[in-house]
Formats: sequence, C-alpha cells, structure tokens
Amino acid sequence: MRSIDISRIQQIVNKCNSRKDFTFNLSKEPVENFNYIVSVKNICKTVNPSLEFDLNKKIKDVLERTSYLNEPYYDSIGMWKEEDIYHIDANVHVHDIDSAMRIVEMFPSTMAIYDIQNKKVLYVEDL
Repeated sequence: MRSIDISRIQQIVNKCNSRKDFTFNLSKEPVENFNYIVSVKNICKTVNPSLEFDLNKKIKDVLERTSYLNEPYYDSIGMWKEEDIYHIDANVHVHDIDSAMRIVEMFPSTMAIYDIQNKKVLYVEDL
C-alpha cells in the first residue's frame, strides 16, 4: 500500500476549488488565539478558482516566503467572496485592532480585516 499524502499546496487549491470561504492556518498557533486576520497579499482575484491554471505556483511562492527567523512569513492563506469575485489572500493574524490598523498602513492595498471573534468582515474603507 502506498502513502497518499496530499501536499499543503494541493490542500489549499482543493479548498479554493470548493468555492467556500476558508482560512488555512500556516502558523504553529491556532487561529482562534487571535482576534483579527489581516489580508496583506492578494494571491488571486477570480470568478472561478478552478480556472486559475497557475494557482499552484502562486500558492507555492507564498508558502516558500519566510521571515528572518526562517518562520512562515504569513500566518494563513484564505479565500472569501465579495459579490461575484473570489479573493485568495495571504494573511497575518493579530490580537488587537490597533495592530491590524498598523498593518493596513504598511500594506495599503488591504481591503478588509476579518474579526475572528465576531465572525465579521471589517472593510478598511469603513474604519
């Protein structure tokens, strides 16, 4: 019998292809230990993730980026839908809204912050 381990890249692609919102944790600490998720890098915007032929490569590039401590640079990869567009993003997790807003200042293309505790999207333009 052979082992059928699915790579992290393929697990994330499979979640994208399901067309359901998700957060795939990359850090050692559980997502629930934080209060906010800040999307800092857009991986892809699409009407259909299944049709993105280079999604594997884009996700691989995100997973290979590490911090100066050789830890993952991003805490998670997630997907959310706004109107008819799926946003696949690399994210950072933080404990308080002030930290989230400082990250937004560093990454001006950030569209939204996800409030984990209240399960609510906070649009940057409304803050």
